[in-house]
Amino acid sequence: MAEDTLAARLKFAREKSGISQSKLGRLVGISPQAIQSLESGNSAGSKYLAEIAGTLGVEATWLATGEGKMARRPRRDISEPSLSEPADDLEFFLEEESADDGSLPPVRTSYNPAQVPVFVCESLRRARMPKKAKEELQETIFEWVHASNSGGDVPKKVINDLCKYPIFYVTGNSPDDYVPRPHYLNGQVEAYAVYINDSSSISTLNINHSIALVSPHKRPDFGDVVLVWHKSNTFFVSKLAGETPDNIMLEHSILRDKMINEPDFEKALEMTTTITLDKSQIKSIHTVMGLEFGTPRTPKVRVMRPHPREGDE
Repeated sequence: MAEDTLAARLKFAREKSGISQSKLGRLVGISPQAIQSLESGNSAGSKYLAEIAGTLGVEATWLATGEGKMARRPRRDISEPSLSEPADDLEFFLEEESADDGSLPPVRTSYNPAQVPVFVCESLRRARMPKKAKEELQETIFEWVHASNSGGDVPKKVINDLCKYPIFYVTGNSPDDYVPRPHYLNGQVEAYAVYINDSSSISTLNINHSIALVSPHKRPDFGDVVLVWHKSNTFFVSKLAGETPDNIMLEHSILRDKMINEPDFEKALEMTTTITLDKSQIKSIHTVMGLEFGTPRTPKVRVMRPHPREGDE
């Protein structure tokens, strides 16, 4: 099939993805007529090509120009790619039979040598579960973080801010989409990816609306971006800053920003940029290996512009 025009490439990619013109328009936030106009060749281009490419799982450059490879690839490796042995003291996810009442479902994956499963995640405050159970779970996590930092350098009010938003959960126990498996996850049976579908929740490292490729097998090094899984199957995103036999230390962007913005240089030097977490509540720590700037093909993902934009050309 000739793919020497934008119209042909778009139609080929859309049909390969199994997405209708109407659904593609809805996911991107433009009208189905705009997609139809592009595929018919009546429109020479669109300022939303990058969003269309991300939704279809193809390279934006390939879609726009035909150059390069069609399949998308991670844009950035965060930590050093590694096939190191699994960390022997860090488990995968919580076993169902030991789950606490009201806990959220664990992720289950099966190995596919060509693809990595993607799971949509949202802020715990958006969890679809009984209000009382959610409040009890939030309180459990808040008490854990407060107790871990009692008597430390981080004021209680700041701890409240740190806990308010960046606690996430997986919305289901089956994959929402798949992305091509990058070379640094080859052979890593339980590798997976998460997509944080929540613009209003800040994480300690802002990976919201990106597909984060995660390795449960690579022991994290200091400075690596990690998902820290609480035993309730909720998680934080942060950088690993230190470790003791009983605790881990995470760099927190809110604290780091406070230090950077402190006008008194000597005072800034004395400010902490880390929080402490007691290991007794941690189920596992998984290393984020890379980010892919795309959107899972699932109706769970909320489009930033939910209403069609007319006149897309």
